[in-house]
Amino acid sequence: MSFKAIDLRVLRLLASVVWTGIAGFVVVPGGILRTLSLPLGLKVSTVAGHIWGKGICWILGVKVSVQGPLPPKGVVVVANHWSWLDIPVLYSVFPGCFISRHEVAGWIGFGVLARAGGTLFVVRGKRAGARKTIEEMGEWLGAGARVVFFPEGRAWNGKEILHFKSTLFSAPINSGKPCVPIGLAYGSREAAWASEMSFPEHFASFCASGGCEARIFIGDPVMPKGSRKEMAATLRKSVAALSGLPLNMD
Repeated sequence: MSFKAIDLRVLRLLASVVWTGIAGFVVVPGGILRTLSLPLGLKVSTVAGHIWGKGICWILGVKVSVQGPLPPKGVVVVANHWSWLDIPVLYSVFPGCFISRHEVAGWIGFGVLARAGGTLFVVRGKRAGARKTIEEMGEWLGAGARVVFFPEGRAWNGKEILHFKSTLFSAPINSGKPCVPIGLAYGSREAAWASEMSFPEHFASFCASGGCEARIFIGDPVMPKGSRKEMAATLRKSVAALSGLPLNMD
């Protein structure tokens, strides 16, 4: 690694930390405000997240392009999952609330800000935890928020679309809210996080790269129909078609 790459990595790391800290001054009050007024609190925290995402993409040298109409308010948004980078990339395009695995809540600093910003955490393999998340998703949707999750359940290599886990599709079925499919594609393999690297390691590695292009392909809303497994299969095909990636058949 060259000295130039090391300098760039340090600069981007520091700038990302500072920018995230600045965003926290708005995100955290928004989280507190949600206890008094859910719609107003969500609006404050998600708009702050939107501005944060734009800043992070600029700092990391990620150029975002969008094809298709932006998702309306009060819908579920599903996308394929490359890495942690998907969150600031999507945030940079529209305000929304994200569903994340429970482990993220324990990440120092980031976990607190994510929760304050409207992120809902789901515990894998625990039905009670999933039910609670589905109920909260319904409340968030009713308050007009865009609720975003990655049905593959994990970051992947960007070469194919894994099977979609169907549990959280109960939320749009129960609420009658549509799902908007999104296909994500990046111009660099550096964006993929399918290795054994930790989050800090992959983040530092990406900071040392030259950035990349992020392409967002937004499909038409799909109204709830059939079972959650049928919905998962339908949305998976839509995401694959939008992203131009094949389906994993294993």
